[in-house]
Amino acid sequence: MVLKRLEFTLEVDSVLQVHEMIRQTLRTITSPLFNELVIWILRSSYPLSLLSTMNAGGWRGVDASLNTLAERNPGFGVTFRGDFNGEFGVDFGAVRRHIERDSLPLASLKGFVRFELVPNVENRFQKMGVL
Repeated sequence: MVLKRLEFTLEVDSVLQVHEMIRQTLRTITSPLFNELVIWILRSSYPLSLLSTMNAGGWRGVDASLNTLAERNPGFGVTFRGDFNGEFGVDFGAVRRHIERDSLPLASLKGFVRFELVPNVENRFQKMGVL
């Protein structure tokens, strides 16, 4: 089976728990055409800061897996998308700096991590009744 793109949709307060699931998923991808991982980060219903939930230790395995994929698949990139408007103390610049510096430093240093600010994003899966 050919896989070109994989998307995860997370809420801010679930980021802490999913790093191992993302890492395990990335380790199973063998498609030579896989070139894009998209992680949607949605606002939380709880006043938690993303900076306190994205612990660096757990995300280091994800960072290593992303680096492996980038070496195998030319043009590979990971894109973080979300609407960070400063609500609950979370803003786009702070999230970006934290991911680049603490969570995915190797992938960020190599230049295949991108960030997109998407205004008024909502959980489309929850809206459809999937989650």
